[in-house]
Amino acid sequence: MTLAETIEFDYINTETKKLFNDFDCGHEGINNFLFQKAEEFDKLGFGVTHLAIDTNKNKIVGFYTLRNSSLLYNLNSNNTIQNFGIRGMPSVEIYMFAVDVHYHSVKYNNKYNTSDFLMLNVISNMDYVTEYSASKFLILNSVEKAINFYIRNKFLPFDKNFMKYINDDKSINIDIPHPMYRKLI
Repeated sequence: MTLAETIEFDYINTETKKLFNDFDCGHEGINNFLFQKAEEFDKLGFGVTHLAIDTNKNKIVGFYTLRNSSLLYNLNSNNTIQNFGIRGMPSVEIYMFAVDVHYHSVKYNNKYNTSDFLMLNVISNMDYVTEYSASKFLILNSVEKAINFYIRNKFLPFDKNFMKYINDDKSINIDIPHPMYRKLI
């Protein structure tokens, strides 16, 4: 099965909330974030959830939640910056990213996996934002089974100088995280 030009992006609102019941990414904790927390998360200013909707089927293909963050790193003794210690690089965190199980093997325009198309949307939007802000990186915590997907999309595991961060919301029930990053243009 392939998707053509049928994906549109929207935010959580009265109409799009009606589509939540049909969404299943195959991970209970991530599903529950969308169903129970994403709207409040957005309203409180903790992030912005973007929904990818198949307009032919009126179904959520996937979603991602973005928020501002910082890529923390340790300065080594050779660094010439006067304030030694912990520093941070302005970053955008992909707090959540998921694709409905019915779209896992679906191609978009016979070219991209649906998940890669959604990630391309994130990256291209963030590259645009980078032109007007100081954000330098996309960062995220990957679940084990998604690591290869992120590597395919040019994310790298944190190196020894980056401080690991953990999604501390225990109610979401996310697997042990694997922090990763990608440099923006």
